[in-house]
Amino acid sequence: MTFDEVCGLFKQFDGLEQKFLLLSDGSYISVDDFKQRFEGDFNEYEPLSSLQSSPSSTPAWEGIWNKLQEDGLFE
Repeated sequence: MTFDEVCGLFKQFDGLEQKFLLLSDGSYISVDDFKQRFEGDFNEYEPLSSLQSSPSSTPAWEGIWNKLQEDGLFE
């Protein structure tokens, strides 16, 4: 699963200058911010472990985490 495939789990919409991901709780995060959040830690060859090792303290991240769990992508 690649970074783009993770993004594909969420509805995407275009803003004025960038794309956003709509998260399960109605909040959103820009694709650029999402990628930057995992810059350095994100491993496109092992994306799920990269996501699991990232902090879960923000509402946006909780939406991403919940969506991946609901879809059965985390054990």
